[in-house]
Amino acid sequence: MKLPKYNNADTCKAQILSENKNKSGIYKWTNSTNGKRYIGSSDNLNRRFREYFNVNYLLKHQSMSICCALLKHGYFNFSLEILEYCEVSELLIREKHYWDKYTPEYNIAKDPTAPMSGRKHSDETKQILSEANKGKNLSDETKTIMSDAKKGEKKFNLNNLYIRPEFIILANVRHKKVLQLIKGYFGVGTIFHSGKNAGYRVGSVKDLISVIIPHFMKYPLLSTKACTFSLWHEAINIMHSGAHKTDTDFLKTLAIHAGINRGASRAVKTHFPDLKPALLPTYSLTISAEELSPWWISGYFTFYFIFWQDKN
Repeated sequence: MKLPKYNNADTCKAQILSENKNKSGIYKWTNSTNGKRYIGSSDNLNRRFREYFNVNYLLKHQSMSICCALLKHGYFNFSLEILEYCEVSELLIREKHYWDKYTPEYNIAKDPTAPMSGRKHSDETKQILSEANKGKNLSDETKTIMSDAKKGEKKFNLNNLYIRPEFIILANVRHKKVLQLIKGYFGVGTIFHSGKNAGYRVGSVKDLISVIIPHFMKYPLLSTKACTFSLWHEAINIMHSGAHKTDTDFLKTLAIHAGINRGASRAVKTHFPDLKPALLPTYSLTISAEELSPWWISGYFTFYFIFWQDKN
């Protein structure tokens, strides 16, 4: 039996879901922009693929490299291939076979049959967790790991986990033209697809500092998103200046990450269990109804001022 390969996951979504109902097996994502691959298995391929095509699922599971890659590059830059249909009892053994064959770059763990595959802690991480749980002062070795985490100027990095700021606008795919116009207005960023949604993303700190932030300083948001923007802006200034390399501002940046949107990622909570989220400022409308401009964007658009976490 010839196994299916879908060269464009975006345009082939309906076919992918319809052809994989009531089937279990091994699959492979391939990024056409860089050749990187991800191999996974599921006892219900239709359900698993529906999860991948759900943008909320991707945003919630950004600890998985493949979810971050799909958000960053878009489904149209990925092919999806069914490597093998097999019985549920054979899934992990067959998945390991293909891991050994392809050495997929987006898979973090080395063995899918290992307990907690993809989430195995290094010895250094275990030491941090042990000391945190016992309430002890951090050892010199742990302090060194934290110090190494602060050496990157634009992103927090700890044991191959990093968090970096982004600006995202999500909308139904039928409004993609509006997103393209926004991208044309700003002159930076990229457009991506995620299931029924399309998005506009700016992830370069340079572009955030020089383009996005000045725009919202000149045209302030008229909702509680203004509070999120205020904290997000503060964190980016800290990172841009390099002040986050100090212990105080390093933890302040993480506290802001924990205080906006859905809060701190699981990885940050694990490594910093005592972290207290920053408090959002109180919002008050500073403009009258008569002053509202008909040219301002309104409608079913979701604006995100976020920090996203991924495995490098």
